[in-house]
Amino acid sequence: MEQKELTIEGRDGLGSTSSGRLRKDGMLPGVLYGGGAEAIPVVLNTHDFHMTVRGCAPAQIFKCKSKDAGLNGRMVIVKEIQKEPLKDLLLHVDFLAIEEGQGVEISVPLEIIGVSPAVKEGRAMLNQTVYELRVECPPSLIPSKLTVDISGLEESQSIHAGDVVLPSGITLKSNPSQSLISAIGNRRAAKTAAGQGGEGGAGAGGESAAATPKAS
Repeated sequence: MEQKELTIEGRDGLGSTSSGRLRKDGMLPGVLYGGGAEAIPVVLNTHDFHMTVRGCAPAQIFKCKSKDAGLNGRMVIVKEIQKEPLKDLLLHVDFLAIEEGQGVEISVPLEIIGVSPAVKEGRAMLNQTVYELRVECPPSLIPSKLTVDISGLEESQSIHAGDVVLPSGITLKSNPSQSLISAIGNRRAAKTAAGQGGEGGAGAGGESAAATPKAS
């Protein structure tokens, strides 16, 4: 996977007050974990970070560019990004330091290839319930995606995590028995849709449940 450069610096101020000031100045507070050392508070330019990570795969590797010798040249991946749920504003980012030769556990997106005969012939509907897998591998082997071939998927069959062919050096960490993609027979799919429609109709006259944002 091609590496991208990320400008990042260390920061001294901690706590919500300090983080709030940084955000007002267009900066993004964060923390770097791993690497056999204590967590390091960091700060980045919010706009530059957004432009750099935009369109990147979840397992994208970044090379740190910093005036801080302890950060400069380090390889990291984005562990978690916290956002303000209503305005979709960046609030905080966690990084995970990676070392060549040491395994790292990450989530890799799935890409479907091929065509299911049952779906093509109208005997079934394709139902995908999982969109990424947890795997472990050295940083140099981190894939941008994992392909799932559905060309042999027939009616009422499923593809599980353990069925995905992984490149050499990559170990599956997700539950092997976890169902990823199914070809649901049209009769069953129709019953499922009808049941969901009935539930929706029964709730139409009541109050709607509002989503509660998770506190960051």
